[in-house]
Amino acid sequence: MSHKPLQSSFLLLMSAKAVLAHDIVVHENITLNAARSAVTYSPTYENFLLTVSGDCTTALATSLMRVGSAFEDNADQDVGGKRSLNHFYDPVASQSQYTGLSEIPTDFRIRVGLASFTWASTSNCPGYDVIVSALINPHTTNIWSWPNARGYQWLGLTSGNPSDRSANLGNMYRALGQVVHLLQDTTQPQHVRNEQHLDYVIGFRTGWHSHIEDYGAANWRNLNYSNSVLDWRSLGFTKLEEFWDRHVYNGDPQALDHDASGGTQLGLAEFCNGNFIGERHSYGDYFESSDIAWYRCPRRDTSTDYYTVVSHLPSGIDNFILRNGHQGSGIYLAKTSDGIAVAHHSRFTYWGAKFPKLLQGVDTTTILDTNVLHDYLAVLIPKSVAYSSGLLDYFFRGIVTVRLIGYDSSLLQFTNSIMNTSGQDFMGGTFSIYQDDDSGFRSLIAQTNLTGTLANSNSILMTFPDSASSTNKLLVVYEGTIGVTNGTTALDPVDANIGIAAQSFAPNLQTKTYNYHVSLSSLGLSPGASITNVLESDDFPFTPTSGNYQATVNVAYFDDNGSIGGVAAPVATDCNWPHPPLINGVVPISAVSIVGNNLSVPIIATDNGCGYEIGWVNVSITWLATPPP
Repeated sequence: MSHKPLQSSFLLLMSAKAVLAHDIVVHENITLNAARSAVTYSPTYENFLLTVSGDCTTALATSLMRVGSAFEDNADQDVGGKRSLNHFYDPVASQSQYTGLSEIPTDFRIRVGLASFTWASTSNCPGYDVIVSALINPHTTNIWSWPNARGYQWLGLTSGNPSDRSANLGNMYRALGQVVHLLQDTTQPQHVRNEQHLDYVIGFRTGWHSHIEDYGAANWRNLNYSNSVLDWRSLGFTKLEEFWDRHVYNGDPQALDHDASGGTQLGLAEFCNGNFIGERHSYGDYFESSDIAWYRCPRRDTSTDYYTVVSHLPSGIDNFILRNGHQGSGIYLAKTSDGIAVAHHSRFTYWGAKFPKLLQGVDTTTILDTNVLHDYLAVLIPKSVAYSSGLLDYFFRGIVTVRLIGYDSSLLQFTNSIMNTSGQDFMGGTFSIYQDDDSGFRSLIAQTNLTGTLANSNSILMTFPDSASSTNKLLVVYEGTIGVTNGTTALDPVDANIGIAAQSFAPNLQTKTYNYHVSLSSLGLSPGASITNVLESDDFPFTPTSGNYQATVNVAYFDDNGSIGGVAAPVATDCNWPHPPLINGVVPISAVSIVGNNLSVPIIATDNGCGYEIGWVNVSITWLATPPP
């Protein structure tokens, strides 16, 4: 193969349309579905959304991540320059001079961009200045990396002004959208096999165009974005890098088989590299090991049913759709070993089918086929959604549970217990308590340093002044290392010292839910009977005093009629269920009793003659008590 002069290749790069991975609309839909999956399956993500709901809604968070996933592909969109040059990651380091993009067609091996993981994981990551840097993508910076997202998160939680918090949370979600985009790019085979694919040069189509992206763009509405989340904890993932590369696969097909059979799960770049081929960087059989396009797997001869098909060509025949919409027939190779099975892994070209035993080389098979591209994306898009949602779960893995345990009337301060409930140990860093005033301005009211580690399920005590009870709007924020090995080393160096856990709480408020719904016969009662009981709060860290408390019924369903503290639900007029609930009822102070450090109210339920069941369901009460003066 003849090579163009280096200078011509660089000029070609400068004038070309940016190389993408999936089309922008595909990225947007992967991200939208990953966010929806995280809301459904990730308690950590849901908890953070609730914690910051006053400054950023769930809908806005999802929208901003979608925007970020689109912006990551915008060439020259900001100081990141031609960002897509940094969207490649080759997990088989021995087969590539760099893990990032280092191929300039036709097949020069010269570094062009950073590895996508480096671009994603370095704070204010400086881009790679290509030769003749004054002309080609010079002095770029990524301000939308993972550590940058952590910085935005901290400001989104701790800034005083509500508008500043909202703006920084918006930047955090946008940055997460750009980070998950980079992970999603590892499900485009060309991006994990160091295959440059410039679309246009000076307005003209090139021979390096990506049909994978074309297919995704044309069929994005019909792709399978099935909602799921990677359970990184049970799979043993311990750091951000492992979502890309666990350094398990080095070309050995055994690692692919283990992954496919439920063994050690690979990083997304490893999975895609070993199971799929690119458009030019195809089966390993077609190249010498020194070639830039050579990869050990997949191999045509051992990973597919090649020998079965060439011995009986009709066994590989299937129909496909031509560009003009007509139906054609082709001879396909199925991937049958060395990892996952893929029914249409490639198709013989005309000459490959004509002389399948005589001709050997990259031009004998192709992935430019609707069946092949469909089967590729049918595997890779759901995988991308799962890993993306898993990455969101990982980002928000920090969880603390706050419980008030005491009140000192002489010092006028509360004591609370802050438990690490993240499933991983904390190390170093600080715990801070912030309070919002009535206008939403947030200020620091207490802080303590963590010395050593705080193991999962262990607690640290903090005190804060009882003046905080004036608004009941408090926030605990931990910033430090989440995930420790040997008690001294961060499991994830990218996240060391910048991991965050946050939880809002109110010192004098409790909200509890109560249920008691049984058959009349089990109680030995007749139709029309009534039952009574008492609903109690949890302990307050002080003994409430007369007049300094309140009970509000948020919602309560009765079977059939009932009241709480004398506040009655709407009368049930039939035997249908559920009946109209009691909503937002304030219980008279005279009906609230003090028992030790608890508050309680009486509840009554009455059967209206239907004679089946009796009781209450989903009774939610908010209890308020202030310390004695």
